[in-house]
Amino acid sequence: MAYHKKKDPVSDPAYYDSLISDRIKCARQDPDSPEEWMELGLLCEARIEMIENYARGISPIRYFILIYLSLFVLLFVAATRISPDFFLISTPYIVFIIICTIFMVFMLVRLWFLRYPPSGEKYFKKAVRIDPSCTEAYVQLGLIALRRHQKQRGCRMLEKALQLNGDNRQIERKLKSIYQKEFVAFFKGKSQRMIHQEEIITRQRKEIRELRSKTTSLENLKGRLSEKADQAKRKTAHAEKHLTKKMTDRIATIRKEHKAEIGAIRASKGSAEDEKYPAQRDFVRLTTELVEAKAETEGRSLHEASEDVREIMGPHLWICLLEQTRTYLATAEYTFKLLKGNRDKPDFSLVGMELCKALETEINRFLVKPFPEYLSGDRAAFLIVNQIGESKGRPLYFTYLAKIVDTKNFPKITALTLGQYHFILKRALEGEYILSEYNDFLDEIRIQSEITVGKDFLNKLETVAKRYRNTITHESPMSKRGCEHLRDLVFAGDNALLKTCAALTR
Repeated sequence: MAYHKKKDPVSDPAYYDSLISDRIKCARQDPDSPEEWMELGLLCEARIEMIENYARGISPIRYFILIYLSLFVLLFVAATRISPDFFLISTPYIVFIIICTIFMVFMLVRLWFLRYPPSGEKYFKKAVRIDPSCTEAYVQLGLIALRRHQKQRGCRMLEKALQLNGDNRQIERKLKSIYQKEFVAFFKGKSQRMIHQEEIITRQRKEIRELRSKTTSLENLKGRLSEKADQAKRKTAHAEKHLTKKMTDRIATIRKEHKAEIGAIRASKGSAEDEKYPAQRDFVRLTTELVEAKAETEGRSLHEASEDVREIMGPHLWICLLEQTRTYLATAEYTFKLLKGNRDKPDFSLVGMELCKALETEINRFLVKPFPEYLSGDRAAFLIVNQIGESKGRPLYFTYLAKIVDTKNFPKITALTLGQYHFILKRALEGEYILSEYNDFLDEIRIQSEITVGKDFLNKLETVAKRYRNTITHESPMSKRGCEHLRDLVFAGDNALLKTCAALTR
């Protein structure tokens, strides 16, 4: 028997329905009374408590859902067993089965609400909204949350009730039991973690002992191998000394036996050199006389060659070149025209040298000498970044470009060769940090003149410097085809190198 009030004992859960209905009417007549809503909530909670007490003692009520579903499945299986053609029955029977199914579902829903009636939570919340200092409402909300396994919310509500009524021993005992359970669970979990950590530490210590044992064995093996290596070194040194002595004796014997032959070879080589130089002088003299004679015959002059180059490059670019550059180009074109008509296979190296000198002059004019002025006050920082060492009291630099900038230590270095500039341009375009200022200098040129000194310029310069300039320097002959290709790269072809340099003045 449960009691909502001491004067109103209730022994039947169904009787609560009428009590709750009456209390709802009273609460609606006086909706601003928290006591009415509290009484209504307490009735709902008392009904739940009584149903739970009945359910604990009577298993069919406690597990009614499982029993209900089991009976439904058994009836369905029995029907299919009794009548194998269950799914082929007529329409009236199907309608009857559907009606029965709907009735059973309705009964299941009804039994569900009878077994699990609504709690008084919403009525307690109304009481709290009307009177925020209603301690009993907070207590009931906390107990409902704990019943639903919402520990944090339940503890928060009970703590709120304890703040409003600090002398409530029931609330203190409830919170104490909850916190004790939480602490026990916490320390139990912590002890489990500690046991797990101890197992891990034990396993790691075992692994450490095994590793130390392996390390000791490896050190012993290392000692034995070192001893064998020392023995091998001693044997090798002894064998090397023996072989060195043997080779020295053999070389001395060979030198002694062939000393006379070596002297004879040197003497014959000297005579051949003496004969070679007059022949070379004669060849140069005859070539010069041939060129002069052919020039007189064809009536060509250096001025005409200069006009030819001017027409090829265009007057607006020709006038932008230095007078020295024009002389180099005119000499090269003059010599090229003379040698081109020769039926023999003449050496065009002189033409190639003049073209390379012209290109080198203009590159230094536009792309090298203005760079120190561009640096201005940043010269010291540029030199510090480029310095890689020191030799004989002067700094060593990563590139020759730094020597151009450092006029104090290298006053005589004022220009770069084609090979040196090719190296600088290549590393700058590849993003070399040391040459980042020179890369900025090229960007400034591009902004001012709208001319890009980039990959195309680098590829052509690489061909000129490595394929032709180095060949000429090593005294290898230059063919007519190679000379024509070099002319196209330097000034005659589209986007030639000198045309790009001359366009930088605009």
